[in-house]
Amino acid sequence: QGQIDADRLWAVGLHAYLLALYKPRVRVPYQPTKESLGKRLQKGLEEEPGPIIWYTVSGKVRKGRAKQTKGRNLLDRLVVHESAVLAFAFEAGVPFTNNEAERALRPAKIKQKVSGGFRSEAGAERYARIGGFIATLRKQNYNVVEQLANVLQGRFQWAT
Repeated sequence: QGQIDADRLWAVGLHAYLLALYKPRVRVPYQPTKESLGKRLQKGLEEEPGPIIWYTVSGKVRKGRAKQTKGRNLLDRLVVHESAVLAFAFEAGVPFTNNEAERALRPAKIKQKVSGGFRSEAGAERYARIGGFIATLRKQNYNVVEQLANVLQGRFQWAT
């Protein structure tokens, strides 16, 4: 969004491309493909300035890595991770975002922050295993309380 706000044409095109992949109902004048992402990234690399070389007062090139713009850094990462960026569009079962995974981790991080951590690694592992089981029950639309009671009574089985 920051690159779009900075009037970068490549960012506007890339945003429309990803939106068309995410929401197929969005009308765009082209059919998004893996090749069209490569073309858009190449266009962005041509538009975005390269590394900025800094000079010392005496006119010598300053040591260290040359600074790049945020847009150039984003494009470089997109080029390197191109297949991962498009995994949601061309691979069945891959979600558009990782929000669900982050939501699953949040309770453990909050417990760690509030109580100062777990007393032992075994306790942390038990907490993670129980939390993962409950998250799976919710994702599969099971009644959590009923199924936990079944587990404690030794009667739980996943439906096939």
